[in-house]
Amino acid sequence: MVRRFGVFFAALGLLGLVIAMIAPVAADNRSDRVSFTVRDNAGDDGRRTGAEDLQKLREMSLGDESRRLDAAESEQVEERLARVRGPFVVALGNFTTAINRNIRLTFRYAPGRIEVNRGQRVTFIDAGKIQEPHTITVAERSKLPDNIDEVFGCRGRNSACGPARGHFATQPPTRRLNEGRGGLNTVGDSLLIPTQGSIRARVTATAGSTLHYLCAIHPWMQGHIKVN
Repeated sequence: MVRRFGVFFAALGLLGLVIAMIAPVAADNRSDRVSFTVRDNAGDDGRRTGAEDLQKLREMSLGDESRRLDAAESEQVEERLARVRGPFVVALGNFTTAINRNIRLTFRYAPGRIEVNRGQRVTFIDAGKIQEPHTITVAERSKLPDNIDEVFGCRGRNSACGPARGHFATQPPTRRLNEGRGGLNTVGDSLLIPTQGSIRARVTATAGSTLHYLCAIHPWMQGHIKVN
């Protein structure tokens, strides 16, 4: 995994281009950079329909037009959510380049903050425009990458990205890694979202806790799950 995606990022060129690539999903405030908030921050108790959640996604705004769902993304998400009920997280994004200006990679999780009841299932969906898998890797908040160096250095076994190595230790890759009991509940648990696919998991963490996660392949994609 490290070799495959390391080569990809190395091909992006000089540090200036890397900075341009990260800029659309970076902000001065940490919580704004790593997550997206629906306007009323109501969370999700599983009773809203996918259509209502989609409307919340359409209303997302952090003052940066590049972070809002565009028409194509809305159509793509709506199609994927047609049969989804309950809480969900969608991996979105695209890769674009303007010659002699910038490279932009807008991969992100939306919404980046969700609220669920203990025992509820969450659906994680890839609806991005680029053929890339993603992971939902639970990590300690203090280990989440916080700057460009940490994003591109998130490779070691003891890093926030480390547990996801287990996905690619087998062929075909293992889709679920559990550090503790079943479901998402502790650091080291990880899910692999296949390209243009989805995976569903039960949140079994203790009520009152918060699970912080990232994509180990694209470590600036981060979010958290508050458990009631």
